[in-house]
Amino acid sequence: MGGKFEAGSRADALALFGLSSYEASLYRALVADGVCSAKDLSTATGVPYGKVYEITKLLSTKGFVNALPTKPAKFQAVPPMEAITLSKKALISSVEKAGDLALRELEPSFTRGKGLENGGNEKNDCLVIERRTNVNDKTEDMINRAGERVCILASENGLKRLTAHKNALRAAHRRGVKILIGAPLTPANRGHAKSLGFSDLRHPLDCPKHLVAIDGRECLLVDPLPDDESFLHGRDTALWIKHGIFASLMDKLFYSAFRDAKRFNRGRLL
Repeated sequence: MGGKFEAGSRADALALFGLSSYEASLYRALVADGVCSAKDLSTATGVPYGKVYEITKLLSTKGFVNALPTKPAKFQAVPPMEAITLSKKALISSVEKAGDLALRELEPSFTRGKGLENGGNEKNDCLVIERRTNVNDKTEDMINRAGERVCILASENGLKRLTAHKNALRAAHRRGVKILIGAPLTPANRGHAKSLGFSDLRHPLDCPKHLVAIDGRECLLVDPLPDDESFLHGRDTALWIKHGIFASLMDKLFYSAFRDAKRFNRGRLL
């Protein structure tokens, strides 16, 4: 076997994916040396032999290791690209679920405290939102509450960031909500556009940096700072407004940009 992979060494990156120091050590050893027996793994990593079977079983459950049907049992690493990709998807799903639970608990208290509840005075239905993560949360909340249509105008990079809301948009589409998206379509974001193929996606000649309008009753105007691909990091400032007159105006702005725009279908503009 190759170099020794002591428990706890270089485990920080894998710890972010829920691997303990022992688990990270065993996985790194298997990645480096291929198929190994429990005895080999214990020798290479310093993990007690009696714990190797327990830990490899956990790694198998997490999608990092395959147990081979040999006697004695041997183990093989799942390719890093496959293991990390699956782990990332599981983490994103877990974070989304946790975010939904937190929002259901906190948002009603927040809106009541700001005078934004549905029965409140319309003139108070306005909110300035700062930081990209908060803007993303509000966008997701609006999409989840849509009943008829979701209208979005975005920049080239804004379309890339929008794919982070793909699950919420698809869920809205499945319950009969029209998903209308206008954004500059380029070779750089073509793959992102394809992943939103369930929506009516068009390439407008000109549009504001970012607008989300829901059912003609509320809207979100966003100034992304910077306008890059990051979903989490940004000093964005957004204005959320729930006011009939203003929402109607934003609907007209959206359709003026969207109506005559070129359609995007199956990876190309029509």
